[in-house]
Amino acid sequence: MNNELPLDTVNDVLDYAAKRFGDRTAVVDGPSRYTFRDLHAQAFRAADGLRALGVRPGDRVAVWLPNRVEWCVAFYAAVRAGAIVVPLNTGLSVPEVTYQLAQSGSTVVVTADEYRSRRLAEDALAISAAAGGGLRVVVVGARVPDGAVSWRVIASAPLAAGRTVPAAPDDAVVMLYTSGTTGLPKGAVHTHRFLPSLLSARQRLELGEDDCVVLYLPLFHVYALMAGLVLMTAVGAKLVLMERFDAAGSLQLMAAERATVVYGVPTTYIDQLAAPAIDTTDLSSVRVSITSCRAAALQTGWREGHWPSRHRADVISYFAACVRPDPSSVNWPLEYVYRYAPVR
Repeated sequence: MNNELPLDTVNDVLDYAAKRFGDRTAVVDGPSRYTFRDLHAQAFRAADGLRALGVRPGDRVAVWLPNRVEWCVAFYAAVRAGAIVVPLNTGLSVPEVTYQLAQSGSTVVVTADEYRSRRLAEDALAISAAAGGGLRVVVVGARVPDGAVSWRVIASAPLAAGRTVPAAPDDAVVMLYTSGTTGLPKGAVHTHRFLPSLLSARQRLELGEDDCVVLYLPLFHVYALMAGLVLMTAVGAKLVLMERFDAAGSLQLMAAERATVVYGVPTTYIDQLAAPAIDTTDLSSVRVSITSCRAAALQTGWREGHWPSRHRADVISYFAACVRPDPSSVNWPLEYVYRYAPVR
C-alpha cells in the first residue's frame, strides 16, 4: 500500500481511511461502533480541543488510558495538532508516571477517571500539583475532579477552519518508553517514517477491509499501537477493543466479531488454549495468529491436542533476527519473521 498511496504521515493514514472506507466499522468499544468517518471527525474536533487547551506543534501529549475508543481518538487528535504522543502504561505507579511525564516534557495528560480500582485522574492531578501545575489533566469518564478538564469538552470543540497543522515524514510523532530493565526508562522517539515498514505488512499478510482484530494487547505498547491501531486503520480493518485481557472473553469476542487475525504474546495464547471455551468456540474465521516471541508454546498446544483442528491457522513469530529460527520456520512473509505451519 505504501508503494501505491502517498501515506507519508499518520494524518494521511486517517484521511485515506475516512475517504476510502467511510461507513465501514473502524472501532468497536463495548456496545458502541464507530466508522472510519466517525473516527476522522472525532479526531479533528479533539485536535481543535487540544489546541484550545494550549497544545502546540512539538508539545508532548501523554495518554494514560486503558483500551478505549478515546485512546484512539486522542492519539489521532494529538498527532493532527502536531504534538508528540507519549503512551503511558496503566500499570505504572505514581512515581513511575511522574518520572515519564517530567522526562518527556509532557504538557497534557489524557487519563481515565478510574481504572481497576485506581483513580488515575486524581493521581494525575497530584502529579501536576507537585510539578507546579504546568501539566493539564484531561479526564475521560463521568467523575472529573476539580482542576481537570473533561474529555467531553475536548471532544466537542467546534471545528476551526484553517487550523490544520501540516505534518512531514521527519516530524516526531510518538515517544515510547522502554521498560527500564537495566536503568531508568528511556523515551524512544519515532517519526512518521515508521510507516513504510509498517505498511509493508499489508500485502505480505494480505490484510484488507474484511479483516478483524480483537485487541486486548494494550495500546500503550508499540505492538498494539502500530500493528493494531495504525495498521488496521490503513487497511480498513475492524478493531475490536478490550480494556483488559480475559481468555474466555477474548474467545467470545473473536467468534462474535468473526476475527481473522489474532495478535498476542505467549501468555495470552497459553491462557486461551487452556480455557474450557476453546473446544466449543467457533474460531473458523481466524486465518493467521501473530506472536511477539517464539511459537513453541503454541506448537506444544497443538501437539497436545488443545487447539482443535478446525481452529488451526498459520502462526507468525517476529522473534529477534539474531535468534536461530526453529527448523519448521521460513523467512516469509516479513524479513526476520518466522512463519510456523500448524502441526497436523
